Amino acid sequence: QWQFYQSLDPKFVLKRLTASLTPPKSVRLSIVEDRIVAEGEAPDTWIDRARAAARQLSAGGPVFDISK
Repeated sequence: QWQFYQSLDPKFVLKRLTASLTPPKSVRLSIVEDRIVAEGEAPDTWIDRARAAARQLSAGGPVFDISK
């Protein structure tokens, strides 16, 4: 029986976040020491969505840092 699985590897989490959040051109998402970091300027609506996505990440996976 197949079961749903999402890898917690930072590279895969980064791809999923990029696809779901569609960051503006002024924001760069990257992996820094097993964390996913968002850098740049973004509208408040995108930042709110990014914060919500960060709260929904699975335990044991990379931290999504949107503080920069």
